[in-house]
Amino acid sequence: MSFAYITEKGATISKKDGRFVVGRNHETLLEIPEETLEGLLVTDTVQLTSHAIVSL
Repeated sequence: MSFAYITEKGATISKKDGRFVVGRNHETLLEIPEETLEGLLVTDTVQLTSHAIVSL
């Protein structure tokens, strides 16, 4: 299991096909498989979609 720290200003975290997708300005920065993520810490102006929040 792992923890993710998302500190990129203006990033958005969404959920797609069993993965959490971190993107900014229509560009994918990172994809994290749902089964490996134990915790998520976000800072600044990071946004989460409602689907990502429910899954967490």
